[in-house]
Amino acid sequence: MGGKRKYHLDFLRILAAFLVMVHHSELAELYHTGVAGLGGSFVLCCVTCFVVINVPLFFLISGALLLGKEEPDRVVYTKRFPRFLLLTFLASSFAYIFRCFSDFNVKNFFWGFFAGDMDVTHWYLYAYLGFLVCVPFLRRAVRGMTHTDAVVLVCLRFLFGSLLPAAGYITGYKGYENLPFSDSFSVPFATLDILFYPIMGYYLEEKLPWDKADWKWPVLSLIVMAGGIAASALVTCHEGLRTAFSGSYLRLFVYSTAMAAFVLAKYLFTRPHREGKFRQVLEAAMRTASSLMLGVYILEPVLRPVVKPLLIGWMGEGAGSILTSLWYCVFGMAVYGGITWLLKKIPGLGKIL
Repeated sequence: MGGKRKYHLDFLRILAAFLVMVHHSELAELYHTGVAGLGGSFVLCCVTCFVVINVPLFFLISGALLLGKEEPDRVVYTKRFPRFLLLTFLASSFAYIFRCFSDFNVKNFFWGFFAGDMDVTHWYLYAYLGFLVCVPFLRRAVRGMTHTDAVVLVCLRFLFGSLLPAAGYITGYKGYENLPFSDSFSVPFATLDILFYPIMGYYLEEKLPWDKADWKWPVLSLIVMAGGIAASALVTCHEGLRTAFSGSYLRLFVYSTAMAAFVLAKYLFTRPHREGKFRQVLEAAMRTASSLMLGVYILEPVLRPVVKPLLIGWMGEGAGSILTSLWYCVFGMAVYGGITWLLKKIPGLGKIL
């Protein structure tokens, strides 16, 4: 799409927020219930393996947007970090007051705020604060990043995130002891999400030769996504049939799925196109929706107990979990987005959200 606006990032932000809602709904938990049989459980497991790319997408987007910026370090520490810290405080205040208004206790509030357990689904806000602290250092680290560096990081992520866990599962299944591996050996740039995903987001956005992109790129992205999702789902379902579903292997290839989704989105949204009224309306809608997604993420886990019954109550008890979850996720996005739009009209709050 035209102009300097990166509409693929807008799309990915909307997708990530929607997947967060799906992850918080029953839909992401149905794969182990047996409600749809073995084949249905595998399909639902595949859906869940795709859903869990939500937060990795947020961090990929953050790296793509922030690590390539040319700005003094003080902007991060005096503008970006304080703004997000205030947002985290307001989100915690909202969650605590909404749930404990009649039993408000200042000590309990600040204890929960500093502990980060006011709402467990808001952990991302605290993780993002840690990322912001690292931004100036990461910017200097990625300036000289090469394709070889990216390959090395992905290979290390494969070792720690896919190969070793899968090998541990296979040896356990065969009745052998797990391969001993020292917990003291790690490579944070490859294993720590707040470092790996932003770095790879910057690489995918700035370092890939997009001027040479052709039809093979989206095809390869779809193959990588399908392969990673299928492999993770197979191991998860096998574990469920053998013992019980733990969900430990849903993220075996979450990094490759998220990165492939990023490449696919950028390829599709940066292809040459004809200008027209429909394109302008679509761009405007995406800009608006993208600006509301942070509010959706913050509001949804807190307001869900009130909003969800209102959205699905008319369906009655006979409605299936899959249908009610999908209905809630789609129309819940509109409800929480609308509330966020109203909140952004409040002076001062619009710049924070």
